[in-house]
Amino acid sequence: MHKTALGDHTTSSMILVANKKQKTIWLTGCSTPCLALYKPVYFTDPWPPVYTDSQESLAYWLKREYLVRAIYAGLIDVASYRGKIRLLQEQFVREEKELLAREGSNKEMALFSEKCSRLEEELIDSYQEEIEKVRENPEILPKMWRKYTSSLGKNVFARDLQDRIGK
Repeated sequence: MHKTALGDHTTSSMILVANKKQKTIWLTGCSTPCLALYKPVYFTDPWPPVYTDSQESLAYWLKREYLVRAIYAGLIDVASYRGKIRLLQEQFVREEKELLAREGSNKEMALFSEKCSRLEEELIDSYQEEIEKVRENPEILPKMWRKYTSSLGKNVFARDLQDRIGK
């Protein structure tokens, strides 16, 4: 879900594919599904974007948020980026289909999930310079995104809404 004036930005998008033999949760781990790669996660042995440590989870999400903002700032060519995620997404879907067709074991599914997570991380890391530019200098963003970015990652663990929004 994209951010609106109501502030309803999501932290991830999810697709659940369930059949008699296997359930796959495809997660983005970032807020903007049109600029995200869905990774397979299985109940047996989850890999990122699933975390048990809240700080690791936040760091993972923030990295992708800064990437999206770098795209909005024009630091990354959106067509080229989308082409890369499309190719990876097609690869993930194709490989999972092959794995399911031969009834891969839970261990194989976990290894596949890990591989997809790693490949997505490598893609994100290839934009580290642009991510850091936005993180260090939000003034390069379009005006609307400067305001949103000023509170990005702040007070996210606050229990009270007023504390979370800084009022």
